Amino acid sequence: MFVVHHNDDDGRCAAAIVQREFTSFETVDEHNYIEYGHSGEIAHDFIEELRPMGDSVYIVDLALDDVIIQLIRDILAQKPNTKIIHIDHHETTFKRMENLSDEDKVIMSNENITKFYRKDACGALLTYIYSCMTEDERAHIDEMYYDFTEEGSHFAFFLDTPQQRIYRIPMMLRYINDWDTWTHAFKETKYFNLGFGCVGDKHPMNPVWDILYGNDITIIDKYLKDGMAIYSYKESENRHKMKFAHEYNISWVTRDGEFKQTTMLCLNSNGNSTVFGDKINEYDVVCLYMYHGDTQKWYYSIYSTRGIDVSEIAEYYGGGGHPGASGFQIDDLIFLR
Repeated sequence: MFVVHHNDDDGRCAAAIVQREFTSFETVDEHNYIEYGHSGEIAHDFIEELRPMGDSVYIVDLALDDVIIQLIRDILAQKPNTKIIHIDHHETTFKRMENLSDEDKVIMSNENITKFYRKDACGALLTYIYSCMTEDERAHIDEMYYDFTEEGSHFAFFLDTPQQRIYRIPMMLRYINDWDTWTHAFKETKYFNLGFGCVGDKHPMNPVWDILYGNDITIIDKYLKDGMAIYSYKESENRHKMKFAHEYNISWVTRDGEFKQTTMLCLNSNGNSTVFGDKINEYDVVCLYMYHGDTQKWYYSIYSTRGIDVSEIAEYYGGGGHPGASGFQIDDLIFLR
């Protein structure tokens, strides 16, 4: 078994759930987990290690871009008996499925591919839900109904009967889902995200993910307290950073071929949308950009709270993501084009 996952907390958490639900530490090691950040290529060497008579590849929290499509093609071409489970929630995946070529429609309809796509939960939460399903429910995955009530504390399955099965969503997973989907239902989410961000090694096999199942309140409280201290400091730091923000008139072509343009507030900094504070509500789009020396590319993260679908902008520049938060990477500064 191999797991290809996004290189963020949501993706690593999803892979950690696969690790703990579908395999064991005795049968896999670190090289069975392959990170991908929608930049560059994925090494396909692992395909040779798949068992010819049947194996599994989980692709979790990754949008269906050209690289993922090619990976699926190559897996089925070289090891046709492999089971591929693709679990994702990104807008880009849904748009790609609507516009598949005839060749890719045949590939994506292969009986060995399980597709679990929903927009109302992050990749890790969808992976957790998938792990709780019965085999019959997985066979009818598109017919399933989910009820995310009580602020995401539990979910229920219904399949042709009124019978309800309830599972408690771990606190850690609730915070990760809340942050990654930009729901912000819990005021503590921003603190957890900052505190948990201090963890260095988040490989799916790392014991840090064990609290998904142990739900250790003491450890979670530590992340929250650390996050509160970091948040207070970053608020002061962000106010200083914003003195160097600048405007840029960005243009793009929508998926329907319509030319659009808007004024974007930009800042050369790492971080996330919280850097902008209340300014995020004053502009159609805000943007953080940074140069990464290892890839020699400029990385752009774009956000909107005003109804602009930034995933369309990101896709125009070769990236993707969600309507409210997306990203792309290019070789040069967009402002010099």
